[in-house]
Amino acid sequence: MFSENKSYRFVYFSVADTCPFGLENEMIMNGQDGNPVLKAAILDVVENQMRDNDPPETKHTYDRLVQEGHSEDDAKRLIGCVVSSEVFDILKKQQEFNPERFVKALQRLPELPGD
Repeated sequence: MFSENKSYRFVYFSVADTCPFGLENEMIMNGQDGNPVLKAAILDVVENQMRDNDPPETKHTYDRLVQEGHSEDDAKRLIGCVVSSEVFDILKKQQEFNPERFVKALQRLPELPGD
């Protein structure tokens, strides 16, 4: 059910739980809920993607989620979960950023990555 990844020193329940926003299950870092610096950095990435329209799917996803009834903050947090999942995969698997995987995960929202 849960495992500890000693190289990254945090406990997680699944890939989806690496989302630092507490929408489903809060990431637990060193026994504490979330990391405010990480949350802010990921939200900055989301804001930058929307501002720069790069990739355009980020803004499209945001608009779709808001239209479906999610608050603006929750829409950004959901997109942030995709960003954090992608970063986690890049670090854990030492892969390059995969734009196709990222866009597919955006399109599946509000279903979180790994669900």
